[in-house]
Amino acid sequence: MRKIGMELSGARILVDSLKREGVEYIFGVNGGAAMPIFDALYGETEIKLIPMRHEQGASHAADGYARATGNVGVALATSGPGATNLVTGIATAYMDSIPMVAITGQVFTHYIGSDAFQECDIIGVTRPICKHSYLIKNSDEVADVVAEAFHIAKTGKPGPVIIDIAKDAQMHETLFQYPETVDIRSYKPQVHGDPTQIAKAAALIKEAKRPYSLCRWWCRTCQRQRGTATTYSQNPDSNYRYVDGPRCISRNTSFGDGDARHAWILLCQLRFYRCRSCYCYWCKVRRSRYGRSQ
Repeated sequence: MRKIGMELSGARILVDSLKREGVEYIFGVNGGAAMPIFDALYGETEIKLIPMRHEQGASHAADGYARATGNVGVALATSGPGATNLVTGIATAYMDSIPMVAITGQVFTHYIGSDAFQECDIIGVTRPICKHSYLIKNSDEVADVVAEAFHIAKTGKPGPVIIDIAKDAQMHETLFQYPETVDIRSYKPQVHGDPTQIAKAAALIKEAKRPYSLCRWWCRTCQRQRGTATTYSQNPDSNYRYVDGPRCISRNTSFGDGDARHAWILLCQLRFYRCRSCYCYWCKVRRSRYGRSQ
């Protein structure tokens, strides 16, 4: 890792900044507008580049990596079609509150907005499906932008952040100064709930005979779920599953359906009559057994 205070290219500063954020894997597809970044990654031992067949796979891989590890996933693509191919994975991460940073190359600064080859306003395209986006036109901005992007992606309600970096900003050399702290005046996420509402919820849980939790994936409860969530034991003579332990099911749009498929195991205790998705496997089983969806 280069020392702070050295003059480096914008691409080299980007890679070193990613290392300071603890990035171990980058999923990407090479392209002309991002070539300096891929050159900077060549020979790196601290960051492993995973080449993908398609940019859509890169964004989904970064999304999946973040879900599996809890770390920020990083996807890398070139400008134009390379950048737009990331959109589905970015939208998925945004809808499911997954921390991700998508880095895209961009044409030279003086070509931006001139309908140049593979030039696309990826900032405008992704504005509705990301927490924030940056367009870097100067190599002096790279380190600060990376620090802010990772801070935004993983704090508050996690989500994807876009870094679009012009090719000349990748090539020009400047002094590498990585910020020790990040303080964004307009971004002060509040993650604390209303004490009154929390007290009411606690009272209801305390009074309940069979309490269970159905919560969003990004919350602290679901982070703890990984170690203390409901355990399932399979009866070898039956297709039914039984619950033993705290009842906690993550739920976040379609992402929670994987857990919701097992929600019917609580039918007897919680009096569930219909699964949220009547097309899921377990609903089909019930229809075949009982002639109707319960």
